[in-house]
Amino acid sequence: MSKKPSKSAEKSVPRLYTLEVLFFNGPVSGEFMQANPKISRTIQVRGDQTFDELADAINRAFDLDDDHLYTFYFPQKSGRRNGEELEELDAPISSLNLQVGSLLRYHFDFGDDWKYNIKVKVVGEPDAKGKYPKVIQKVGESPLQYGDDDEDDWDDEDDDSDEDMPEGAAADVSLLIGEMHLKEGEYAKAVEAFTRAIEANPAAADEYEGRSRAYRALADEDERKAKELRAGPS
Repeated sequence: MSKKPSKSAEKSVPRLYTLEVLFFNGPVSGEFMQANPKISRTIQVRGDQTFDELADAINRAFDLDDDHLYTFYFPQKSGRRNGEELEELDAPISSLNLQVGSLLRYHFDFGDDWKYNIKVKVVGEPDAKGKYPKVIQKVGESPLQYGDDDEDDWDDEDDDSDEDMPEGAAADVSLLIGEMHLKEGEYAKAVEAFTRAIEANPAAADEYEGRSRAYRALADEDERKAKELRAGPS
């Protein structure tokens, strides 16, 4: 009679997580975002691999120089306290018990603030011969981490170099990101992007805040309808 595998043996088999990593925020131009309305990489990683290994895979997938600090944390509506950081990046990914639909955010280079939303798309079994982490899909071009090589050397600019960056440019980028999320029905992300636009350009607060309120109302309405559908006929 064959012996049943023990529970501990069953638990030792790692799960395979398929993650959609979506560019959320960073020092990119509005023109670049118009040309690349969605920038994402789908990455597969085993549950016994660490968040440090996942960070390295994300950096390589988006052509980022990994010589910077980084962290993972939980964004809004993730079921965790907003902004709660992972304390042990050398912990295995399975330690979080992530499920399909779970959300994380990756924050890289605390100076330039590159941020990526991570959504668990599939949880399954790894290929015994597969090498992980690995990228299985790419959408959009990776933004240049240090800007366009054809641009003037910022170190040679005088103290008035800030004039080269139009006031509100960062807000406009957040505005475009918000529009992108809106088109995909991701209202909560749209609200967050417009909130960043307000922070970046307080002079345009009335315009952006008005849009943010409108999108929040749409999100609330969608959530109300979803609850009604889940509840079923009364």
